Amino acid sequence: MMKGNNHGGICRINGKWYVFGHSPSSNGGAFRRGVADRMNISLKDDGTPLIETAEFTSSGVSEYLDAYQIWNANTACYLAAGVGIPAAKGGEGQETVEGFDQPYIAATHDPEAAHASYITDIKNGSVAGYKYIGFGEMADTSLKMLIRRNDSMAEGRVQVYLDAPNEEQGGTLIGTLAITEEAYRAGETEASTDGSEWHWISGVLDAPVEGIHAVYFIFGSDADDYICDFDQFTFES
Repeated sequence: MMKGNNHGGICRINGKWYVFGHSPSSNGGAFRRGVADRMNISLKDDGTPLIETAEFTSSGVSEYLDAYQIWNANTACYLAAGVGIPAAKGGEGQETVEGFDQPYIAATHDPEAAHASYITDIKNGSVAGYKYIGFGEMADTSLKMLIRRNDSMAEGRVQVYLDAPNEEQGGTLIGTLAITEEAYRAGETEASTDGSEWHWISGVLDAPVEGIHAVYFIFGSDADDYICDFDQFTFES
């Protein structure tokens, strides 16, 4: 995700350690979202503390997200312009990032707004990753994604990988959804607070899924234009 400062802290609650911080959003260093996750602190044999590096995840202080509930796309803990491409460096102070050309979270401060905090500027190669999602027992699974498009956007696709965003890094491709005008218009619709319309696209995955995994959505297109905005997702068995 976009790089930026993080005024973090750690706290021991009911005998367990947690780390707190924030991550940037809205294409600028002044926009931040709170994050929290579990961490491990123990004592070495000589009595000195051993602090393990914490991993900020989409599931936060929980072990995993239930795959069969609806989750906001803005819970992504990995967001980049392409697999293996480092996130763009954030602007200094309160400045907007210069030359920003990667997906980012368009956020709102209105907790009552509907479909108003989503991933935008998605192009060919964009990646949104989620750690960790629990699928339970082995089952045939379908994926639903709530997206928004307009006439200027390119048609494309989204590949779904488990554990890593490509095979070279140990990932497993389990399915591909078409992001076409036909698939978009065929889906159920939901209205956002600003009056725009969002559509659910869906498709059955190629392989059954079980257990707890990191999930990566890799967007692709044969054009350089933006593909869609991405707001929510869920799995169905």
